[in-house]
Amino acid sequence: MNIQTLTQTFIGLSIALVFALPLSGQTKEAAVYSFDNYPAPIYRGPKVNIKYVKHSIADWFRPVITKQYKVKEVNFAGHYIVTFWQSGGQMRALVDVLTGKVYTLPVALYTDIDTATKRCGSLYYPNSRLLQSISCEPSYNSNGYIEKVTDVLHWYLWNEKTKTLKELPVF
Repeated sequence: MNIQTLTQTFIGLSIALVFALPLSGQTKEAAVYSFDNYPAPIYRGPKVNIKYVKHSIADWFRPVITKQYKVKEVNFAGHYIVTFWQSGGQMRALVDVLTGKVYTLPVALYTDIDTATKRCGSLYYPNSRLLQSISCEPSYNSNGYIEKVTDVLHWYLWNEKTKTLKELPVF
């Protein structure tokens, strides 16, 4: 066998191996839950005013939620706008454009996912009730320094009847 044949064989096997293995960052869970399997029809009408409840988390952060609500379009579960802000950690809320009601979300959710690295963030779509969150959880060494950061995948499903976000099992 000559060098050209060996090179072509190596390239062919490498390509076959790349397609046989899962893509980088893609896990078994990614195949289990699909945004398309949890559809939500998108509302395209006018937004109602936000109805804040006194002394709620949403009321405390009224300016930032209101500002984002005014400029954003429906971006989750058909008629909700996801808002987020920093306050000693990531905070998130859903605002229903049909009712103006504000729902707070679990702390495990982060800002929108970094599409370049696919790390540490949340991914959601206007036409789906499914939400994916990748939290970056540090491990510390005996000196208290971060030794490594592990990506932890979470899946959540919005229940329109109960108005709650339920964490789904990860296999």
